[in-house]
Amino acid sequence: MSSLDTMRVAWAGQTVNGGALSPWPGCRGGPPILLGAWRSPRWITYAAKECQGWTPSGRYSSWEDLEAGMRIYRDAGGTNAVLANVAIDLAERPESASLAEVAHVSLICPPDEARRRLKRIEELGFDEILLVSHAGMLEEIERARDFV
Repeated sequence: MSSLDTMRVAWAGQTVNGGALSPWPGCRGGPPILLGAWRSPRWITYAAKECQGWTPSGRYSSWEDLEAGMRIYRDAGGTNAVLANVAIDLAERPESASLAEVAHVSLICPPDEARRRLKRIEELGFDEILLVSHAGMLEEIERARDFV
């Protein structure tokens, strides 16, 4: 039995290794599982078939990785793709420069370029995007909502 199978059994309130959980009403079955994978066809396919979503990382995935991964995910029947770890800094502050160099897919750019990148993410087929601001700029995250 895989670790994921063991968790699902426990979340169902069944005994696992001599112990059992008592899930709260409405929580039986556990949380949705999204699998993070960005280059492995094996794990992207696993996410499509065994999990409730696929979540690659904007920081570690290239645009090509995302495009190829989305094809694999959708071809395997995946229905919930969430692009995570997408850094945002619309003002391109100096402290963001080093992050911009290593984050393959980010919104560390002027607003017009951010709109273009968000459109590309949408066209790739992502259902959701998780933005992060290392500078704690909540207003930039809120502003990006208006770009799509």
